[in-house]
Amino acid sequence: MPPHFTISPASAPAGSEVVIAAPPALCNPAYGAQAEIELENTDATGERILHTTAPMKDDGEFSYRYTIDAKAAPGVAQVVAYPHELDWCDDTGENNRLKGQSEIQRTSCVITTRELLVEDARTDTSQ
Repeated sequence: MPPHFTISPASAPAGSEVVIAAPPALCNPAYGAQAEIELENTDATGERILHTTAPMKDDGEFSYRYTIDAKAAPGVAQVVAYPHELDWCDDTGENNRLKGQSEIQRTSCVITTRELLVEDARTDTSQ
């Protein structure tokens, strides 16, 4: 399964720094020593403002800090994070990677999405 992740802060203006992070999984996902998390962020217009990979621990824990693109449209942005190039969804309930199977079939799964509110930098919230 994709790691359960959070975004902090959940609301920030373009040009601000945010952290996407997940704690260790409660199960044994065994992602491997070279595991990576794939991260994507689209702004409120659907424009991709982030697409990268970052290190992920064997247990699914990761933390990635980045700056929201200054050109990001204000509004509700979407963030997804999923294990990079791994079969993270298996409808048999078994971990195919641990069994050493060479033929892995992907199944249809819902990718976990989190919202990030990109604030309008022109809005004065100090009042």
